[in-house]
Amino acid sequence: MLFVAVSPEEGVFDLVWLVPSTDLAKAATVNSESRRRFVASAKANSQDQWSGYRCCRQDFAGRILEVIDGLA
Repeated sequence: MLFVAVSPEEGVFDLVWLVPSTDLAKAATVNSESRRRFVASAKANSQDQWSGYRCCRQDFAGRILEVIDGLA
């Protein structure tokens, strides 16, 4: 799953969270409507449960290639 923090004024992004769907299914909270919620902090020093999946725009392509290599 890909979550992107987009600047609405400029239409660009700086941060993404690339989370394997199995990890999301295990760790995401479930609300009263049985929907999974993804709540992450964009702060660089945050240690929330999703911080390990966060990467900046410059590292995004490399992270995608790592995921693809892991599928083989």
